[in-house]
Amino acid sequence: MKGVAARYPVYDAPSKKLINLEGRINECRRKFMKAPVLGYETDELLGLSIYVRAQSRGLPVKVRVDGPAKPFFEKGRAFFYGRRGQLSMSCAHCHEKYAGKRYRSMTLSQGQTNGFPSHRLTWRKPGSLHRRFQTCSRLVRSEPFPAGSDELIDLELYLAWRGQGLLVETPSVRR
Repeated sequence: MKGVAARYPVYDAPSKKLINLEGRINECRRKFMKAPVLGYETDELLGLSIYVRAQSRGLPVKVRVDGPAKPFFEKGRAFFYGRRGQLSMSCAHCHEKYAGKRYRSMTLSQGQTNGFPSHRLTWRKPGSLHRRFQTCSRLVRSEPFPAGSDELIDLELYLAWRGQGLLVETPSVRR
């Protein structure tokens, strides 16, 4: 399992879609264990995801964005730079233009994903990257996409590519 999480999300040939680590865990549970799929923010799926990602702790993020993953990567990039919500803001506004500056009591990050799932002090428990995406959407007054949606998995691939070479830090602790 060492190094597996550092390569996700990946293109899944049988489904012809992008799949992230949480999706793969659920797919393996369903296919090999005949177990029910776990909900995205359940303690069980977060725990499994943290365990698998922790096996890659200290290894560099290295995702593939070529070949069949390329269209998903491009959709993720378009999502990152696309304006949305009542405030007409993109992810890039906060995580590129204003990275390092303060928003309320928080320093805006570059939007790196190498520490997720993360224990956020404001959540008082671990949460997924998709939960963080949903929080950002609400902050710009946009209707959030559901956790595990194609749009958020595409964005996850794009952000993992931006963080190529950063070390996996799961489980991380954030404000």
